[in-house]
Amino acid sequence: MRLRGPVRYRFRAKDDDLEVLVEGDAPWVERVRESLGLEDERVGWSMPLSVTMTTPGLLSSAVAASYRTDGGRGVTGPPRKLPGPTPNPSLIPAVIRSIGSFDMAESLAEYNLPAFERPDSAALERMLAAEEVPEPLEHSATKEPEIEAWVQLLLRGVVREHGVTAISADTILDLLCARAGLDRKELSEHLELLWSLGRLERIHAADSYAYAPTPAWLEAV
Repeated sequence: MRLRGPVRYRFRAKDDDLEVLVEGDAPWVERVRESLGLEDERVGWSMPLSVTMTTPGLLSSAVAASYRTDGGRGVTGPPRKLPGPTPNPSLIPAVIRSIGSFDMAESLAEYNLPAFERPDSAALERMLAAEEVPEPLEHSATKEPEIEAWVQLLLRGVVREHGVTAISADTILDLLCARAGLDRKELSEHLELLWSLGRLERIHAADSYAYAPTPAWLEAV
């Protein structure tokens, strides 16, 4: 099948270290091939070339005019009809709001949704009190699998029951030091170890930081 429109012809001769590359309107490319003695269809190969990829000036005036006058569809067929109705920007309501004026609680109330409240230490304390002492993690990479199990239990409840992705390091220390039998320095070092092992993500704030659990670690047993 003979190509129409802009094409690219390429011929390589490895033995002679020769490469021929011709781009342009198909009839013009054929004439160049004939002048080079490469008119045999078995020599080299041709491929259609998008008009956006063609170097300006290589198209014949007739083909170039067809691209300018037919809406950019080229010479191969009718324009593609996009699905759906014709876009109408006037139907999109404009929402103009000053930066910092958005009120999350007010917007939630409009949809009868409860306002988000970050759990305080008392709520987390009640959550831990309702849980049984966790079993030590079998595949823990630390020397204290019991401590890791306590940290995992706390952060799992924070994520699943309260919808919070991270809590401050101070909150973790307040809740778990007595349960894990460690002082604040020892538990802080254990949290650092879990962070270095990729079990936790550390989020830095202005004068403190928080820890967030990695999803895979929350499922570990």
